[in-house]
Amino acid sequence: MASDILELRWSVYSDGYELIESDPPDNWPKDSPNFSIKPKKPTGNITEYSVVDNPGLFRTFIELIKQNPGGYCDTDKALSFASKYGLLVSRNGEENLIDWTHSSETMFRAFDIWDAAKNRNMKLLKHYIELKEEQIDLYIPMYPNPRDTEYGFSLLKSHDSLIKWPKNEIEAAYHIIPFLMEKNLGDSLNAGIFTNEYNTGTEFRVKPKNLISALWLQFGLSVSRIEIFRKCEDIDCSTYFDNRKKKRRYEKRFCSSTCRKRSERRNKAK
Repeated sequence: MASDILELRWSVYSDGYELIESDPPDNWPKDSPNFSIKPKKPTGNITEYSVVDNPGLFRTFIELIKQNPGGYCDTDKALSFASKYGLLVSRNGEENLIDWTHSSETMFRAFDIWDAAKNRNMKLLKHYIELKEEQIDLYIPMYPNPRDTEYGFSLLKSHDSLIKWPKNEIEAAYHIIPFLMEKNLGDSLNAGIFTNEYNTGTEFRVKPKNLISALWLQFGLSVSRIEIFRKCEDIDCSTYFDNRKKKRRYEKRFCSSTCRKRSERRNKAK
């Protein structure tokens, strides 16, 4: 149902992307590594793809920081991500990897909080959440000083979304996640009635303005449906997919028949 109303076609430069050194922000340590990412040829050929066709793409984005939480994002993975899926906010500009780091970190932590709540991991939730009498505090370690610098906010008891005050950190997590998503989405969605592709009528659509907004929507839809994404086992593919839609056991290991057959040929050649 959601894929029927969500719509975003995003651009990727066929000639790829490159990293260039950038100065860190003024309030950051001068020795902090910092890069920007941009198209190799801003006037080169562009291809488009439908973000909706890859509902597990947000999991791939989380991988940029997952192995190094609180640190700088993996530059090789960031470059590979851009080469396949484009930039996060602009289609043809230059983006700072610090912004990529913070976006990936925040989404990774949001997913970690949801997973901890689902599995009733109270110890991990208390690492993130402090439930007080009049507010819920969230703490997320952030680069460049994960021990000293934290991205945090407080959800006050008077907030409109708090219909019933949570009794514990598990219930608090289910209030924090939508609020965290709302803060990161901001006004980056267009929702309304649009002319259909045949000019014969109208249809309701939700259109994210950029890729990072679409990734946050994917995250929200996934945790609301409790979708289980698995990484394709083909070594040349990094796609996350919902393997519950696959009927046969061997199909559940691969995102497509192309990846399955390629893996089978590789195994036979050994």
